[in-house]
Amino acid sequence: MKRLVEIIYKPADVYADMKEDPSPVLPLVVVLVVLVVCAILAVSLIDPDAVAAQQLQAQETLLKQMNVPEEQIELQMEQMKQALDAPTTGVMTMIGAPIGAVVAYFFVLILLTLYFLIVSKTMKLDLSFSDWFAFSCWGVVPMILPAVVAVLAVIAEPTTVTPPDYLAPLIWFGLTLGGYEGALSIDNILMIFIMAMGFQVWSQKSVGVSVTVAVVPFLIGVILATELTRALGPLGAMLGA
Repeated sequence: MKRLVEIIYKPADVYADMKEDPSPVLPLVVVLVVLVVCAILAVSLIDPDAVAAQQLQAQETLLKQMNVPEEQIELQMEQMKQALDAPTTGVMTMIGAPIGAVVAYFFVLILLTLYFLIVSKTMKLDLSFSDWFAFSCWGVVPMILPAVVAVLAVIAEPTTVTPPDYLAPLIWFGLTLGGYEGALSIDNILMIFIMAMGFQVWSQKSVGVSVTVAVVPFLIGVILATELTRALGPLGAMLGA
């Protein structure tokens, strides 16, 4: 467990210690448990009426943007309202939230692993898929921060469907960056720092090269997520939560 703390402030030492025999078990288990527990807590603590209201509003806005006839909008909204009021909806949400968190976690891990594997092959580094999977598991440990903060936000305000981005320093001071201010969050910065330092240790490349390698996947992910959210409007904002 000591390594889980050390990976935050001295990742180079942690990656150096496990370079010969990297294991993903500890971070994988801990992060999965935290994500699942936080997802269940967030769903159980949040006001279901607030969730339903935001989903209905997002759907109505989307239908209007698609120029759907008014009578069709009313019909679809009524059907959606009945579905949200169904007793099984709460159960499905309780089941779906942790499953969604797990799927998203592994999706990120696999993409990062493949990315680092491809980069390592181009640099002729003798490291396998399993090595980079372990590397990525340790690198994304800060993913637990937004999950925990989201639960705390729901406890503070149960009607808050989309919690404020408490982890983005620019937002603290009311600064904007063309919609990308939320991307410069503490968890993202920590993950880039951890992976850059780890890549430098494993690859023996310069700091500049290592930072560039670590930044690229996050930059691509942030651009895609931000632009998708912007394109979908209210619905995208809700899904991004």
